[in-house]
Amino acid sequence: MLKRQNKFKAQYEHVWFTGPPGISMINLHVPDNNVAELLLEVLFYDNLIADCEIIQNNIHRSYLVDGKIVTEDGDHQMYMMTSDERLDDALKRISEKI
Repeated sequence: MLKRQNKFKAQYEHVWFTGPPGISMINLHVPDNNVAELLLEVLFYDNLIADCEIIQNNIHRSYLVDGKIVTEDGDHQMYMMTSDERLDDALKRISEKI
């Protein structure tokens, strides 16, 4: 096994990296699709995230707030990728928009 690892390391020395990857993942739950789309627009516009996956859970809720019916289209889970350098800025922008 060690011989195979050394051969791989010698062949791909230009891509062999021993430090931290410098990539962070943000996992976030939002109440509906509108909030998810708003966050995506803001974060991509400011180049704070590189990729995002939204998982929609098919839960529909209706309830009364101040005598009015409010409907939510389900819980949405967002997985976003960013660099370590932009993580604090992304978290700050998310907290401003939610």
